[in-house]
Formats: sequence, C-alpha cells, structure tokens
Amino acid sequence: MQTESGSAAERTWWAGYPAGIGREAPELPYLSLGEMVRASAELYGDRQAATIVLPNGLEASLTFREVDSLSDDFAAYLRHGLQLPPGERVAILLPNCLAYPVCAFGALKAGLVVVNTNPLYTPRELEYQLKDSGAKVLVVLDKLGERLST
Repeated sequence: MQTESGSAAERTWWAGYPAGIGREAPELPYLSLGEMVRASAELYGDRQAATIVLPNGLEASLTFREVDSLSDDFAAYLRHGLQLPPGERVAILLPNCLAYPVCAFGALKAGLVVVNTNPLYTPRELEYQLKDSGAKVLVVLDKLGERLST
C-alpha cells in the first residue's frame, strides 16, 4: 500500500541514506558538460586535466585550458566543417588517450550525442554497434582502423 511518504520499499531505501543526504538530488551547477568544461578551464586554467604515461616512461598532459580550447575547435569542426546538426551521433573508437576528452567534450559542446565504442570489440561487434547507434561519424585512432571493414 502506497502512502504519502512513499511505499514500504522506498522507506526502507531511504533509511539507508547517511545523515544529511536528501531524497532528491540537488540542482546541478551546470546546464551541460560543455559548460562544466569551460568553467573548469576558468577555475583550474593551467593545471593538468589529463595525463598519459606510456610503457616506456614518456608522458604527456593537457591542461584544463587546453582541453577546453581543443574541444571547442573540435566542436567547430563537427558543426561547421562536417555540418552535423544537433542530436547527430558521433562514435568514438579510442583507447585511453589524450584525444578522448577532446573528442568527447567537443562532440557534447557541438550538441551531438557521443557513442562510446570499445577498442577491444571484434569487427563484428563494432559493426553491430555502429549500425545500431546510427552514428554518422566515427573518430578512430589510426591503429584501430584495421577493425573497420570498407
């Protein structure tokens, strides 16, 4: 039986919440992830946002400002260069690398939908996901291109 304060299952769930945690999520401070990236660039500027360390010990980093700027550039390319309308799907086939946040945030800033793909997928799995998602663009690392059939 449902009461004004919720069902028995809901009351049991809420009983497990720590003190000070409300039943409703607070309003988010940003309207979009693109807005969050821009605000982070303003707040953290030249601090490292992403770093990659290769097995040979070499490393490279991007600052919050660089991620914001590069993702703006990629967003402009997607919208104006490729003329993708808002809501279009962009598949990203990248391993953990510095290009990933640039591509993902750029696509989101352009109003596009990110379709994450797994670099470990077989060609058959990848083909299924790309067809199923309706992605019009695929961002791929050249070394992973062999997974794609022509």
